[in-house]
Amino acid sequence: MLTTQASESCNSQVRLFLKPKHNLDEFFIHFTGLLADKRRKETESDYDALQSAPYIVLEKSSILQHAAKIFTKNIFHRIQEQYLEIEDYLIELVQDNRDDGFISYRTYKMEDDERSDERVILVDTSTATLVCDCRMFRTFGVLCRHMLKVMRFLGEFGNDSMRTIPDHYILKRWTLEARRKEVGDGDADEKGDTSHSHENETGKGDIAMRYRETTAMFNQLATKLSMADEKVYNRWMGALQKVCKEANKALSK
Repeated sequence: MLTTQASESCNSQVRLFLKPKHNLDEFFIHFTGLLADKRRKETESDYDALQSAPYIVLEKSSILQHAAKIFTKNIFHRIQEQYLEIEDYLIELVQDNRDDGFISYRTYKMEDDERSDERVILVDTSTATLVCDCRMFRTFGVLCRHMLKVMRFLGEFGNDSMRTIPDHYILKRWTLEARRKEVGDGDADEKGDTSHSHENETGKGDIAMRYRETTAMFNQLATKLSMADEKVYNRWMGALQKVCKEANKALSK
């Protein structure tokens, strides 16, 4: 439905500027006008978003309060939508390897006495890093309801680093600071400010987060394998050695 509505909206905008009778020169003139009008509306929308604070449904949530201060309205609302869903989820401990620096939890919903949307979240307690197997953050750059459920749970039990959004889950392109530079200072990049550029977000900060995610995942696997019987251990170690060899070969190219 959303795709259809977006398509119809786009078609209606195009019809305001483009007509079948236009020749090639007229087409480009009107098409340029269409792009300029769209950019003007986006800029006005960005400006309006910067002048007013978003409405927080759950005012007592420290996570949402933090998100409202740093993210654009659009991204904040997406995070808030995910956060509001966590009330429907239950959480249980899967494995506690606090000595090795990580814990794993499972979140799920109960529908008609059956579990649904069941996800496992790994938590590196030393770095406040979470890895959810839904991979929403890795794909869209927005925290998922499963991670937010675990963050609130840990925050309520004294983990202060989970009461707000950790820095490595704050993509600069989604922040009010980056948007202000885009709206208010169009030549920011020419002055050397690349804080909201895509290149910066795939730099050292992203590499560090990937390292923590990978380490947490392999720590859990190492613990399980070390406690498995010899036959299972040998079979999966052989498979892992093969995967690691192929990955090293591919990544060395």
